[in-house]
Amino acid sequence: MRSNVEITRTPSSASQVTDRYQFIGVTGSPYSVKMRALMRYRRLPFDWIVRFPQLEANPPAVRPLVVPILRFPEDGSYHVDSTPLAHALEARHPGQRSVIPDDPTLAFLGDLIEDLADEWVTKMMFHYRWSYSEDAEYCRLWIASDMRPDGGA
Repeated sequence: MRSNVEITRTPSSASQVTDRYQFIGVTGSPYSVKMRALMRYRRLPFDWIVRFPQLEANPPAVRPLVVPILRFPEDGSYHVDSTPLAHALEARHPGQRSVIPDDPTLAFLGDLIEDLADEWVTKMMFHYRWSYSEDAEYCRLWIASDMRPDGGA
């Protein structure tokens, strides 16, 4: 049985057609981690591509060039921004372990909480990531390791 997640550090050719999503992100990005968790929960097949500086020599055709970036398998188009991506996946895979409640009131509350978390909880995350010397040192090494194509080895 093939796993629905594969980890790689290089994207496949833009002309290569695949039945898997290509997901470009970094582990230090809360938005990348949110989307990776969503895709795992929904059991959508994807390749996790760690974005590193060498990727910028031939960047995906998308603006703004921020993570996460999701390449749709059918047409090879690239898309960004975790909230619209989550809604696009809902439309593309209806009924497949949906994360949006059927009840409109609950769906609204879910959107409200998700927006609050995306825009404001990240402020707290960055505070705790960089305000204390031990945490800042750990995060500096963690994020730097994502920037190396050899995994920091």
